[in-house]
Amino acid sequence: MEKIEFGCDNLGGIAKIYAVPISSFVKMQRNWSLGINRAILQNRENIVEFDVFRTANYVEKMSQTDAGQAYEQAISGIVTGVDRAKKVILDSLCGESWLVIWQDVNAKWWLSGTEDVPMSFSYERATGTSPADASAMRFKFSAVCATAAELIEVASM
Repeated sequence: MEKIEFGCDNLGGIAKIYAVPISSFVKMQRNWSLGINRAILQNRENIVEFDVFRTANYVEKMSQTDAGQAYEQAISGIVTGVDRAKKVILDSLCGESWLVIWQDVNAKWWLSGTEDVPMSFSYERATGTSPADASAMRFKFSAVCATAAELIEVASM
């Protein structure tokens, strides 16, 4: 019998997000015997880092379609302190195709999107009347892929 145990040392949230343009992704190096997947990247100056400690989340919804399983992947977060420099970076992400490497708060690294089905980027600017509704830009990477996000090994980013 297989058993899924309840983990007491499991934290939620995302610590870091790296938006990787398709042109910077070389290949996925797989070691099947050790169960290790490692993303090989180039042109790291084209990668955009989001420092979003605990202000971002990941949702993956699996559904069964006529073509097989589909995984709706979404990474959402907040960029606080709206200014021109941040807006320029966010605008540059729109309309491009991305693979997203992200680290959860448990220090595990994940890859969302694929070369065949990359993630798209969108954002909205919002502010409110209460201190909890600070001026911020809410962003989202999303895609519907044939596979779930992959657990990967990252040497350094």
